[in-house]
Amino acid sequence: MSFRDYFLKHCQIYTMPTKINRYDPKALEVYFETWMSGFVSALKNQWNDYPPTLPPHQPPPNFGDWLALLYTAATDPTRIPPYLTKLLDIPDSDPKLQNDWAMLTDLFALTFEASRIEAGNSVWQKLSKIQHLVFKAASELAQIRKITPPTNTLVRRALYLRTVTDLNKLFTDFRDLEKLLDKVVALIKQNFNYEYVSIFVLNQTKQVLTMEATTWERPATTEYPSLKVGEGLVGQAAATGQVVLVNDVSKNPQFLARPDLFNIQAQLAAPLLGSTSLVGILDIQSTHLNDFTEDDSIIVQALASHVAVAIESIHLQTTLKRRLREQQLLHESNLVLDINLDKFNVLKLMSRRVAEVMNAGACVICEIDANMNTVTAVEEYVLRYPGYPTHTWRKLNEPFDLTRDYIGWQVLKANRPIISWATSDKQTEETAWQIPLNYKPPSETWGVILALPMEVKGNITGLLEVYDKDKSRRFSNEDIQLCRQLVKQTSLALERAKLLEETYRRLSEISLLYTMAQKISNTLDLQAILDTITTYMRQVLDCRGCMIHLLTENGELNIAAADGLKPNWREMANISAGDGPLGLAVKESRSIYIPDTYKAGFEFFDKDMRSLIIVPLIRHDNVIGVLSALHSQPHAFDQTQKHTLSIVASQISASIEHTKLMAQSSTEQQRTQAIIQHMADGVLLINEKNIIVTCNPTLFNLLGLSPEQIIGQNVNSPHLHPNLVAVVASVTQFARTGVLSREIILETPRKRTLQIFSTYVMGEDSRPVGEVRLVHDVTKERDLEQLKADFISTLSHELRTPISSIDGFAQAMLDDTEMDAVSKENILNNIRTQARELTEIISNFLDISKFDAGKLEMQKDPMLIAEVIQKVVYKLQGLARQQQVAIISEFSERLPIVIGDTRRLAQVMTNLIGNAIKFTTANGKIYLKATATAKEIIVEVQDTGIGIPPESLAHVFSRYYQVKTRHDTPIRGSGLGLYITQKIVEAHGGRIWVESTLGKGSSFRFTLPCEGK
Repeated sequence: MSFRDYFLKHCQIYTMPTKINRYDPKALEVYFETWMSGFVSALKNQWNDYPPTLPPHQPPPNFGDWLALLYTAATDPTRIPPYLTKLLDIPDSDPKLQNDWAMLTDLFALTFEASRIEAGNSVWQKLSKIQHLVFKAASELAQIRKITPPTNTLVRRALYLRTVTDLNKLFTDFRDLEKLLDKVVALIKQNFNYEYVSIFVLNQTKQVLTMEATTWERPATTEYPSLKVGEGLVGQAAATGQVVLVNDVSKNPQFLARPDLFNIQAQLAAPLLGSTSLVGILDIQSTHLNDFTEDDSIIVQALASHVAVAIESIHLQTTLKRRLREQQLLHESNLVLDINLDKFNVLKLMSRRVAEVMNAGACVICEIDANMNTVTAVEEYVLRYPGYPTHTWRKLNEPFDLTRDYIGWQVLKANRPIISWATSDKQTEETAWQIPLNYKPPSETWGVILALPMEVKGNITGLLEVYDKDKSRRFSNEDIQLCRQLVKQTSLALERAKLLEETYRRLSEISLLYTMAQKISNTLDLQAILDTITTYMRQVLDCRGCMIHLLTENGELNIAAADGLKPNWREMANISAGDGPLGLAVKESRSIYIPDTYKAGFEFFDKDMRSLIIVPLIRHDNVIGVLSALHSQPHAFDQTQKHTLSIVASQISASIEHTKLMAQSSTEQQRTQAIIQHMADGVLLINEKNIIVTCNPTLFNLLGLSPEQIIGQNVNSPHLHPNLVAVVASVTQFARTGVLSREIILETPRKRTLQIFSTYVMGEDSRPVGEVRLVHDVTKERDLEQLKADFISTLSHELRTPISSIDGFAQAMLDDTEMDAVSKENILNNIRTQARELTEIISNFLDISKFDAGKLEMQKDPMLIAEVIQKVVYKLQGLARQQQVAIISEFSERLPIVIGDTRRLAQVMTNLIGNAIKFTTANGKIYLKATATAKEIIVEVQDTGIGIPPESLAHVFSRYYQVKTRHDTPIRGSGLGLYITQKIVEAHGGRIWVESTLGKGSSFRFTLPCEGK
């Protein structure tokens, strides 16, 4: 158990075990080691390296006696005197207690020093209590022996004890260093009546001492003074690590007078020694000669040790908190960057995080192009705060000449962080960073900038800038180190994002180039080849346009193919060889890259073009044309894209010659390739390694996938899209000799029925070297087959019922020649009803045919929908009375006029009201409602009938669909009424829907636009 843990566990110092022999040094050492590992060894080192101050002829104290005294003071304070006497080597008969004060002070200083590494506040409080008990016992022992030291000495001893107690309380109550030091100097001045008490703190460079607290009242405009180590008496104490006591400063050449303190006669400076090094100086000054004694020196040194511990503890805690915060920030950044592989997101996240972590006003991330000698700002985050600039001086995504960029040039040259402070509002190349783009004097300027290089594998690839509006802002070493870590993270994340982006781009390029190669290798049509190349190269380069110029016999460059070029520019793009950058590329037989056309010195037909790259087409050392790509952004192309263009240029040259040589013999091959590419069926080629090497665009559409999701995939990969898995699965059923087939159904991107045909491609050794799969969409065929079956079934059923009924009634009349007039009338009415129903069925089928053929005409005229509804109600009242159903009309007054086909809308109402009557039981009701809004009329047919099952609601407007009753028996009808109703409503620009509760009724509503709406 550590010393710290022991005291945390045993809050009262009187509860320590008492079974240890206090005179057994080994037992004491072992016991103290259980308190805190390394404490005894550290104390021994201090003991040997820094012996206590002793007068001549007095033997030094015994180490074991000191441990015994500490142990006794902690466990049984009443037994301190004999252990104190033994430690100080004072015989019982000796009436004097010599040098107790100096020795005890030194020994306690050593003890505090040894325990500093592991000790916390609670340990220091316990040690302070032990120290207080020992000094109190020493004082009582001196009184028992009737020793009467000078009154001043006794007072100072008592003041020291009280001050230590007060200091320990301050150390516990205050964790802010500035406030703590102010309290410390005030306490020391108050308790010891010193005139001027100051504390200097050593800076991070260990070279300068800065006054952090003092008791003298300085003018508001006066800054605290700073001294170099070795300068003045304070600097001397810092350089030597020893107390400096001068009672007459006029005789000491090292003394430095302060301009604001007059008549200083004496000075006492004690070093604040931490566990490893000096942390500052406790300085006491007086206006009286010989104002300090050796007791003052001992007291101030002892107090300095306590203050040093407090300063170091706060520094350690501050450093620890900062380190924890830094580690947390770095960890959070790593987590964020791990899940963000997109370059844009990385830049956005890190610029904001750096600004927030550095508590700065803005952060800019730039890319440096060493080849082009440019700096480009790619991301900017600016804190939105009143009085802050809304931008920095850089323009995003616009390259800037590095030689004119003072900050970027300095960082690149020095390869280290650069800090620059604002000097004036006058803008020069050196101060350009101060003035934002939307400069509004005098407030919106930047005060300081910290710029750091972004490195990847030893190369400076970018620049990160941190801006602050406060001109007095000073970036500490810790700030810079943290920022460096964040910059390193950003650089690595950007490099990773770039690599991933480049990998994806290269894969896409390879895939597109491969597809392009496949396309042009399977055709001998030169124009098709050139068109394909320009189209694919525009995709590969992600540029605005791509052009191919061929050199004619008369020396002109005529545009042969282009993608992304406006039609009216094609003639303007034809130029003479030698003219412009294209002619120059032909003349000099070399590639030309113009990063910014505005600065090129050429006239261009396209004013929006900013970047242009040109590669000559060379065949047998002769230039036959040029391949060029243009972009609307400056500096848009890089060496990789130039290399890609060169490869394609070689391919174009070879293709042109190959086309000329093989055009006649490859006509059939060209035709076949065109058929494959444009055929309605999808084609898939799998090589002998089960890799999909190509497919046609039809397959992309059938499967709803992109080329990247198909081409290059292994058919056995577990990561394939389900649609692709279905297509490449094994086929075992023979369609015909040598051809296997299988039928599949895909649910996405829409439901399709596909027929897969598979055949192997045989090599020269008659071994399979690949497989070709043909994917034929048979969805319409299967749908038509099903529709045909449904149509025949429905038509047969619907026609059979009225025909059978008519036949039965006719036969009844033939069989009964003496039938009375009433019976004959009923039979004839039934025959007439069945004939009308048969006519309605036939009319519905005719309407469906007209809808499908797009020939159903609407005679639209102004009309009142209420009149149409009333006519239909009048027509159906007889049927409603037969079914014992009441029809109730509820119309709003003054319904607006609608434009529509009266006959067709009457058909809609007939279908809806007829269905309501059909599905409503006796004594039921049907409510007809018509209301108007600002733009449309809403018509509702609501019944109290049997309702529609929830599973049927989505299908009631489908062709041939019939709602089944609870006995699973369909109601008579063709299943076309609601389908036709929906088509008519939609043809009028309206919409129709249904709401229903099973067993309670249904409500059909449709809308019609008002006239002129």
